[in-house]
Amino acid sequence: MATRHSPTEFVAEAVSTEPAPGPDDCWPLTARDTEMDDITAALLRGRSVLLVGETGVGKSRLLQAALRRAAAQSGNVARVAAVRGTRMSGQHALDSWLACPPGGDDPVVLGIDNAHAIDDESAERLHHLAGFCRISWLISVRSDAPKALAIDKLWVERLAERIEVKPFGESDAADVVRARLRGHVEPGTARRLHQATLGNGLFLRELVDHALAEDSLRLVAGVWRWSGPASMSGRLRDIVRLRLGDLETAEAELVDMWRWPRRWRRTCR
Repeated sequence: MATRHSPTEFVAEAVSTEPAPGPDDCWPLTARDTEMDDITAALLRGRSVLLVGETGVGKSRLLQAALRRAAAQSGNVARVAAVRGTRMSGQHALDSWLACPPGGDDPVVLGIDNAHAIDDESAERLHHLAGFCRISWLISVRSDAPKALAIDKLWVERLAERIEVKPFGESDAADVVRARLRGHVEPGTARRLHQATLGNGLFLRELVDHALAEDSLRLVAGVWRWSGPASMSGRLRDIVRLRLGDLETAEAELVDMWRWPRRWRRTCR
């Protein structure tokens, strides 16, 4: 595996117990109670946690929510990033933050998202810090992305508990859609949305928002019904293209011409 560019610097930013306003405000974190409870239990035992899953399953949202929960129980919770150049407001060098954490000698919880993207040297330092009993890491990585060996060593050497974040099953996907729409969803609509997205949280969110915008998902007699996609444009199209970015040109063209249109037709019967 090729060595990633370095150097980078770890910086820490205190985590608030309240979520920052953002585009996910209308999408409550739903159907992740088991994962949240497992994360919380591990952190309370002073363990580190590695969240593993494919692109779009919701690892980042789960990580942020778990950090906020931990912050409500202890003041020593920080979001960590490996950065170059100018730091953002509120960020401090991790060493100085650890030297004088807000909660004194209480255990420290550090969260780092998308750790598969950090360079090898930074990953080795993260691995080293995970060996200290007063520091627990909450880390997310893509299962389908290359990563530094030191990241995988965290769970192989039992320095962290590995929690797999899977796509939503049909029932959980229906719960997610109901939470977004705040109402009853026709069972057939929930089933087709799940089939079209394969339970991927990112696809599900984009498809529902797209359907609402184009009015193919509408409230009829108190029940939300989806008539199927009228178009595949804007963000939804771009998200799909990004997801297919690793394909060869000929493969991507074949998918564009056949697979996706066929899937949409099949799921809208």
